[in-house]
Amino acid sequence: MGKRSISITGQATCYMKPDMCTISFVSRKYNEDYSQCLKELNEEVSEIINRLKEIKIDEESLTTRDFDIRDHKVYDEDLKKYIFVEYVGEHKIDIKIDNDNDLINKILNMLNSHEFTPKITISFGLKDEKIIKEEALKMAIEKAKKNAEIIVMGLGVKLGDVLNVNYNYEGVGISSRGYDCLEEMQICKASENFNIMPEDTSYSESVSVVWEIK
Repeated sequence: MGKRSISITGQATCYMKPDMCTISFVSRKYNEDYSQCLKELNEEVSEIINRLKEIKIDEESLTTRDFDIRDHKVYDEDLKKYIFVEYVGEHKIDIKIDNDNDLINKILNMLNSHEFTPKITISFGLKDEKIIKEEALKMAIEKAKKNAEIIVMGLGVKLGDVLNVNYNYEGVGISSRGYDCLEEMQICKASENFNIMPEDTSYSESVSVVWEIK
């Protein structure tokens, strides 16, 4: 006769305050000449980078997420074909910094004072995601054990040795909300403060444990 056993799945979600901020913006230029479009785009991005350096943002904090120059065409009903209009150049840049409200405001105000208001989004996260993953897994194991102990106590038996652990190494992805700043920046044109209070970063884990019942 096989050993009596109980299988319990523990699920837990860990929340941590984000310690990292990513400010993303898009520089965009239009021109009928490819070379001129590229030139204007590079000049604008260089100007923004120089302004960021003025407020003590290290260039190593900047990464290009996407760079693209494409032709924009529209369909001509009379000619029954697409007609070239212009080139559209886009340079998407991420600025990764500490979650420092004063520093975030300096960057947003700098971008907001530019001759154009680029599309800006902000997301928050963790520098070391391993910490939240390990903590969520510990919580899931503790939850499984606690529930197992409650059940066997009600049954008048005791937990024995662990017989099996089922863990698929796939937690529910780290969740951090992103914020679109364009609307708030338009409202705050005359202000120097952007009141952004990020939600906690979350991560969920699940683990199933089988115990012997004594």
